[in-house]
Amino acid sequence: MFATFIASLFSYTHLAGDVGAYMVHLLHFFAAQPYLLFPVFGVLTFTGVNNAGQIVKGAGQLWLPAQTVNGADAALSQANYVGLTETGIDFHYNRKVTVVETDQYLAGVMGFPAQETVTFAFEAVQLNLATMKLLWGTGDETLVGGTSSDVSSSLTGGQQVKQLYYQLVWKGEAPAPSTNLQRVFQAWRCMVTSIGDIKFTKNKEASAKITLTALIDIGAIGAGKAPLYQILDS
Repeated sequence: MFATFIASLFSYTHLAGDVGAYMVHLLHFFAAQPYLLFPVFGVLTFTGVNNAGQIVKGAGQLWLPAQTVNGADAALSQANYVGLTETGIDFHYNRKVTVVETDQYLAGVMGFPAQETVTFAFEAVQLNLATMKLLWGTGDETLVGGTSSDVSSSLTGGQQVKQLYYQLVWKGEAPAPSTNLQRVFQAWRCMVTSIGDIKFTKNKEASAKITLTALIDIGAIGAGKAPLYQILDS
């Protein structure tokens, strides 16, 4: 068919002076053989694994229980629930690659991975004292009471030299065609690496932007689990 196409082009060389007629001929030719426009994939369809119905949407719930031994699933409770959030929860994966350059070529000739970073960022708005202690992630604060039901509570700190490690668990909606109930993101070992200012604004809830960074859990690797994180429908 490609030979037919070439022959057809040469058969219309007399139309070279009439660009409009020549283009009409090409349109008629491709209309009769549309698969020539998609020689490998054919006509595009949206079925199977790329069904548009598999788009994930909706907010999720976030817990920060203490890191467990060997990546065992942590117990989720109200005590380690982050609470309400605003503006969504952002999962970020960044991979740094070192490019090898040589004298003979202007562009690089190969690359090898040098660093990978996984972060999880969100804006917390349910800032009672217990939640603030959880989100600060230092471990040296002293908390008395602190939940929304406490009439009297306090959170004190300073000279906070400890670092707490969490197992991060996020649960949201699974893709629509799935028979599963939820999509789960889990990182075995995380720490708080950025705490934004707490904003007190007229006619708006107080909030703070929190960023956690996932770390390698050597114990989880020994237990046969992924070294950094997993995403699953369950």
